[in-house]
Amino acid sequence: MMTDVLHPDRALLRAPELTGGLWLDETPRSLRDVFAHGPLLLDFWDFSCVNCVRTLPYRIAWHERYHPHGLTIVGVHTPEFAFGRDPDVVRRAADDLDIPYPIILDADRTLWYAYTVKAWPTLFLIDQAGRIRYTHVGEGGYAATERAIQALLREKHSNLELPDVLPPLRPGDREGAVCYPTTPELYAGWAHGRLGHAEDWERDVVHHFTDPLGNEEGVLYFQGAWRPTVEYTEFVGEEGHVRFLYRAAELNAVMASRTGEPIRLFILQNGEPLHFADAGEDVIVDADYGSYVLVREPRMYNLVNNPDYGVYEVRLVPAQRGLALYAFSFVPCTRPVPNELDDEVDV
Repeated sequence: MMTDVLHPDRALLRAPELTGGLWLDETPRSLRDVFAHGPLLLDFWDFSCVNCVRTLPYRIAWHERYHPHGLTIVGVHTPEFAFGRDPDVVRRAADDLDIPYPIILDADRTLWYAYTVKAWPTLFLIDQAGRIRYTHVGEGGYAATERAIQALLREKHSNLELPDVLPPLRPGDREGAVCYPTTPELYAGWAHGRLGHAEDWERDVVHHFTDPLGNEEGVLYFQGAWRPTVEYTEFVGEEGHVRFLYRAAELNAVMASRTGEPIRLFILQNGEPLHFADAGEDVIVDADYGSYVLVREPRMYNLVNNPDYGVYEVRLVPAQRGLALYAFSFVPCTRPVPNELDDEVDV
C-alpha cells in the first residue's frame, strides 16, 4: 500500500466542518454525509483564476475515475473579486466549465480561514476519520495527488482494482518539462495595480490619461478616460486604450461589461492584429475588423496564445464605454523533456 504519499509522519489535523458557505446545488452536506461514501478531496478554487482553471481537467478526470469507488470531490469557490460572490454568476461559470461535482460558495471566506488557505488552488485530501492526510498548493503534482487518492481508497479496500495514474494532459505537465519565468499577475484596480502614470490615482474618480509611451514590463499604460476602483478600472471615454509589455506565451484577462451589453475589445500585439495561430480561445479574427473579443459576463478571457515564449507588447482598445479590467495573468511556454525534443526534431 502506497502510504508514503499520505504524509504518515506529519501531525494529522482534523478537517473543519463544511459550514458557512452556500451549496450551489442547494443540497447542504456535512463531513459526516460525505464520509458515509468515502474520502473527500476538497479543492479551494476561483473560476477567474488561471491556475485553478488549468487544474480542472485533472479534478474532473479524478471524479470520473474514483467517485464510483467512494471519493467525493467538493469545490470550495472562494472568490477573489466581488462578482465571484454572486451564486448565479458562479453557477453559470461552473456549468460553462462542465464541473460535475458539488460546489460550495465560500463568499465570506469562512472555510478559507478555517482551513488556513493562502493561495488558489489548494487541495486537501481528507480520510473518513476526518483527518487531513494530504495537501497540495498550486498547479502540478497531479500524479502524486492521484497516487494519494488511490492510497486512501485502498486503506479501506486493500484489493481494490484502480486504473493507472493519468498520463500528463499537457506537455508542460510532464516530468522534466521546462517552465520559463513569466510576468507576475498584473492587477488593474486602484489597490494593487501597477499603473504607469505620474498622476496620483484616486478611487472612483475619472482620470483623463495620455499614454506616456513607457516600456517597463508588467506596467499598465492608459490612454483616454478611465475610472479606477479598488478591484477594477473602467473605461468611461470615447477613445482610449490600455497597453503593457509582458513575458509569456499565453495572456489571459479577467474582464466584465459594466453596461450588461457585450463590449467589443480590439487586441493588437506588437502593433498588429492577432493572427489565427496567436489568437486565444475567446478571440475572433476577422478580415475586416481585425482581432477582438466580446466581453460580456465577468470571467477570465483567453486573449493570446503564442506558439513561442517571448516578450510582447499588447494594446487593448475598447469600442464602447463600460469595459471593466480586473487582472491579467500569464502562462509560460513549456518545453518537453530533452528526449522528446529530439523526437520532435527527427520528425
